[in-house]
Amino acid sequence: MPLFNLFQGRADTNRKKKHAKNSYLKQSFKKSLGNGVNLKDAVKCPPGEDRDEWIVMNTMEVYNNTTLCWQFVSEVCNEKTCPTMSAGSTFSYLWKDKGKYPKPTNVPAAEYVELLTLWVSEKLDDETIFPTSGKFPREFMPTVENIWKRLVRIYFHIYYHHWNTVSAVKAEAHINTCFKHLYYFSKEFHLVKDDDMAPIGDVQRKIDS
Repeated sequence: MPLFNLFQGRADTNRKKKHAKNSYLKQSFKKSLGNGVNLKDAVKCPPGEDRDEWIVMNTMEVYNNTTLCWQFVSEVCNEKTCPTMSAGSTFSYLWKDKGKYPKPTNVPAAEYVELLTLWVSEKLDDETIFPTSGKFPREFMPTVENIWKRLVRIYFHIYYHHWNTVSAVKAEAHINTCFKHLYYFSKEFHLVKDDDMAPIGDVQRKIDS
């Protein structure tokens, strides 16, 4: 599996944030990138800022960036080309929810991504989990961890199954930067376990070196 030229490019997004503080935090994050700060350092919570608010802002940013990255390959990913949500021949993912799929079910990758992005959007809009004011609830961090663990699978699928398409549209730098943001932030705040990063272990080792 190639290492995808991981140390190139920058990414940006225009997603509007629900949380008032996130606008300032996002500017702080992007300003640090513009000043040449290493992304590994840029993901650290700014001194004096609320850790949970920083996590919310970055979760929204990662969600938005991931959905944008998916658009590069969405037209070539269908039930014929990708009948399962997988990362190569070793790793595959089943979908489960409280609606249509109450039991873990194999669905085409495109449907999996659609269900996942809708699920994340609903979670982010749920003020019982992501309040716009007041204390964050107990289920906040478990929900955040579940969101990040699932979102990273979209990158796995892109890297394993659609990298030729990404290269053809010259989107490598954009996708790699978005992935690095997810990776460094998840490492900083322990959001994705190493076992869940296993499908892209060679890239992980390259980033950590």
